[in-house]
Amino acid sequence: MDETLLQAVVDNSQIPHQPLVLITHSAVFSARPLFHDIVKRSSRRGKGTTLVSVLYPPDTITNGPGSRTSVVDLTSSIDGYGTFTDWDSIQERILASYDTTRGEVIIDAVDILAEDYSIQVVVRLIRTLLRRMRDHKAPSRLVLMLSHSSSLFHHLESTSLSSTLTHLHPSHPSLLVHLSKLYLTPISPSPKYWQILQIAHARRTSEHLAYTAQESFEISPWSTHATSSSSESSPTSGAAVQVLIRRAAGGVKGITRALAALLPPSSDGQHLIIDNVTRIVPLNPFNPPDSLPTRGEKEVTHADLNLAFNLTLTDAQRRQRMSVPLPYAHEGEGADLLYEEEDMSDEDE
Repeated sequence: MDETLLQAVVDNSQIPHQPLVLITHSAVFSARPLFHDIVKRSSRRGKGTTLVSVLYPPDTITNGPGSRTSVVDLTSSIDGYGTFTDWDSIQERILASYDTTRGEVIIDAVDILAEDYSIQVVVRLIRTLLRRMRDHKAPSRLVLMLSHSSSLFHHLESTSLSSTLTHLHPSHPSLLVHLSKLYLTPISPSPKYWQILQIAHARRTSEHLAYTAQESFEISPWSTHATSSSSESSPTSGAAVQVLIRRAAGGVKGITRALAALLPPSSDGQHLIIDNVTRIVPLNPFNPPDSLPTRGEKEVTHADLNLAFNLTLTDAQRRQRMSVPLPYAHEGEGADLLYEEEDMSDEDE
């Protein structure tokens, strides 16, 4: 599953350098823990970070006083409520902060920023930032978090905006298991399973599962609290992250996909743990057990495998099946075939 790809993204150490990183999430499973972890790592590297806070208060994202982060706080700028900052002023502050730090620019809710102003002016700002970042190279990059269902997302993933792209999408582990069982496809970063995930995101399958309380899906932020090393990870204690990296050249071959697991830190104050996705989900959740039950053990049924159909037979069912006479199975055995030639009628002459 190559979790090293996700590790390079959060550490801003991708080779070749990727100037644009998109973090998307659904309405019922937030990407905020991943976003906070990226901000924390960027701040601790001390190479200059510009945090544009649109939705979340800056003190809930940064490391508090003394953090090496330049903050552009827009949480109080709401149209119709209090002071509403004009767009030219916001753009000037963001560009001036980047020109000073020449590091990372991180925006926590770029889709809301587009709703408050317009998609056109936000895309224009992003183009300007990316143009300057390409000139300055690493560690300059733009990290944007937004909803997967936002209309802005299609503008940001377009190759006309940036030929390179890194896209992260955390999902509830139960969603991956549900789709694997539904389509009988093993969990993997293969194009087939990736397409299933993309269709599920477009159809908002995770929201349906959460609102109908299926597959142990909960509408709550996934846990990021520290856990002891002896405790086992549960499906709700982390996230399965889709990682897509698009390079400038290569076409389809220039796209790399991976699945990784994000787990709570071993102690408070540390970073999230990046591990193999098998830590939180089985790769083949629909497969029956490798060994058959021995005498005296309970036979595994479709209910035990959480399947809607039965894949096994009991001993009684096997005997009944063998005793059913099959039509035409023994036709012609032990019998002589006789052929009588009929008299030719006048009509055949």
